[in-house]
Amino acid sequence: MPWNLLANATAVLHGLIVAYIAGGFLFLLAGLWRKWRAARNFVFRYTHLWFCLVVMVFECANLHCPLTDLEDWLRGHGTETEAGFIQRYITEPIHVDMQPRELGWLMLAVLLGTVLLYFWRGPERPEPSGKSDGTPPQKTSALRKVFTVLGLVLLSAGCIPVLRKLHLALPGNGAVSWISLALAFGLCLVTPRRCGLGLGEFERWRRFDWKILLVWAVPPLSVITIYADYTSRPYEDIAWHKWLLGSAAQEYLFTGFVYARLIELWGERRDEKMRDDWRGAFAAPMLLTAALFSLWHWPGVYGLQPSYLAFQFIYTFLGGWWMLNMRRWTGSVWPGVTVHILVNYLASTV
Repeated sequence: MPWNLLANATAVLHGLIVAYIAGGFLFLLAGLWRKWRAARNFVFRYTHLWFCLVVMVFECANLHCPLTDLEDWLRGHGTETEAGFIQRYITEPIHVDMQPRELGWLMLAVLLGTVLLYFWRGPERPEPSGKSDGTPPQKTSALRKVFTVLGLVLLSAGCIPVLRKLHLALPGNGAVSWISLALAFGLCLVTPRRCGLGLGEFERWRRFDWKILLVWAVPPLSVITIYADYTSRPYEDIAWHKWLLGSAAQEYLFTGFVYARLIELWGERRDEKMRDDWRGAFAAPMLLTAALFSLWHWPGVYGLQPSYLAFQFIYTFLGGWWMLNMRRWTGSVWPGVTVHILVNYLASTV
């Protein structure tokens, strides 16, 4: 196993992210002052804002950067005894001798500056056209809706017991997580575009940019401010394959496959203005997908306290519905995948 090579690759990735955040902010200031066109590029401005937010989340949670922990773990398995070029010129400069509080204030200043500049001189957003393509919505029989919903209910309620039996039969702690990820992703591959495996529509990302960022940011910040104060935290120290692979599998299954099947039953709004209206958040596919995601957690009756179990059903429904809006706006499952992984990671470490 090339542990040293993987550690160096992690260090390089870490260095690129730090350079993108710090150098990007300086480039942004200079570019807006000099009126460079690249300084108002949507991809650059939006991804830079996301990276600043993610780093600020970890600072608020008082957690080490996962890339730092990963690099240390990989080097612990390696054979190098002396610091090489990567460690000397990338790893060591990244970890500057600065107090956590000072670093936190610095990152907060960068984040606030980036946000203010985004709304002051941000990328241009296209206006909704409000035009219909003239295609009438497809009608689906009530019988097909009933049987499809019942099938999705059985899928949501029956997966966990089956996976638990597999866990008892298969060796290795992460085998079931890999199987669940493969099955959920495989279901999405039947209709990959409809299930949101792509990045969605670029113009819709631009139109709903700050709304997507807000919806994405609220769950991890809620974990830091609310869940961290709980005296009993059932997800503390859960295995990495559960918060990483399990979270992705749930998003592929519900935000991807289940939501796509329900959209086929009820039909998407053909009028773009109506489809993007706030009433779309309370459409049947949104509410049913959130309810099925909440039903997925029913096996908690065997291990959780009744009070927390009731709370879990509520927050999984509201959380699922909340994050489905990113799917509705962008047509992509990836915002939900990333925030779900981050939330469960924070829940296991804060």
